Amino acid sequence: MIKNIYLILLLMFFMSCTVHTQRQSTEQIYLIEQISVNQARITKYLGPSGDVRIPQVIEGMTVTEIGDEAFLGKEITKITFPQSLRIIGTNAFKDNKLTEITIPVNVTSIGIGAFRNNRLNQMRIPFNIRIIEAETFVENPINRIIIGSNVNIAINAFDNRFASVYIHFGKKAGTYTLINNMAWRLN
Repeated sequence: MIKNIYLILLLMFFMSCTVHTQRQSTEQIYLIEQISVNQARITKYLGPSGDVRIPQVIEGMTVTEIGDEAFLGKEITKITFPQSLRIIGTNAFKDNKLTEITIPVNVTSIGIGAFRNNRLNQMRIPFNIRIIEAETFVENPINRIIIGSNVNIAINAFDNRFASVYIHFGKKAGTYTLINNMAWRLN
């Protein structure tokens, strides 16, 4: 009987250590900067390549910004953003291996070159975004974009003249599809 109790206590001790270690390592893969009392900007990602899920809260602060070059060249193939995210900085995800992204609805600004040189072939850009800076999505084989209305896009934010077409269609929300790598169609 005492032996069983001892084994149960020992097992509980090891389980609590494992959970604590996993939680610590999750927070240790991000360097953050406090930008207000309870908000943080990720300034550097130190974790592994592959699929990355950015937590909504790190060290008790809500993640609202991804800083300049925070995930630069990390060979990330998939990214899941927290819904609390508002700003994506300059070159934040440049030189990765992303194939598809869904930007959260609270994001209002995407910096210069933020997703440059990835493998993006489709994306979803919500209506709240007000500014997409120059070269944000260049050097990607994009063939499908779902976008909200009235987004201000730098004329050179995309390859394949997407910004010009979007402006020509009156910044109309919808799904834009690239046809034969030459022309965009609003579906």
